[in-house]
Amino acid sequence: MTFGDYLRVVRDYWRSILAIILVTVVVGIIASSRVTPTYTADAKVLFTGSAGSKGQDIASVASYTATRMSAYRALVSTPQVLEGSGVTPGADGEVADDVAATYTLGSTILTVTVVDGSAKRAAQVADGVARSLVASVERIETPNDDDTSVVKGEVISPATEPADPTSPNLLINIVGAALVGIVLALGASVLRHLWATGRIGRRATKPGRGA
Repeated sequence: MTFGDYLRVVRDYWRSILAIILVTVVVGIIASSRVTPTYTADAKVLFTGSAGSKGQDIASVASYTATRMSAYRALVSTPQVLEGSGVTPGADGEVADDVAATYTLGSTILTVTVVDGSAKRAAQVADGVARSLVASVERIETPNDDDTSVVKGEVISPATEPADPTSPNLLINIVGAALVGIVLALGASVLRHLWATGRIGRRATKPGRGA
């Protein structure tokens, strides 16, 4: 088919094309409305070294802290941190639907991310886990023969209650449904055009030899 053929398809079947697109958009809206919304809250924790412990210099302690970030990230999902967050579990017995942590390589700022079906609980859990993580890290990083932690933690950005859900994203779902509708509508219309013009579904009659 040429570009002109596609234009004729759109011209001849624009009503059915539009109808299919509208149906897929409506289906996308209905499907989105039936999805349980989830909310995401973040709390940021800054870890710094304590140069006064055992006479370490600032540079060596800072380097040590940076190398420990992956271990601190792993601590976030451990029972000792989750149970020490001080947050009451939900009806399902879970502190939150999802608790994770991320950091940028070379940085000592760790972001605690919580996803939950409740915006309020997502923020509460993020803050509680961040504080519990600080306490766990300082306990772990305190030498047995010392009362000062090698690493200090501070919640520098408490979580705020998210106003809008992370999922479902209605706009993205509508756009996605519309794109699917366009593909389906054009595909169906092209098939109808090919059938109507005898390019498919019919055997072309070959002219007889001689006469």
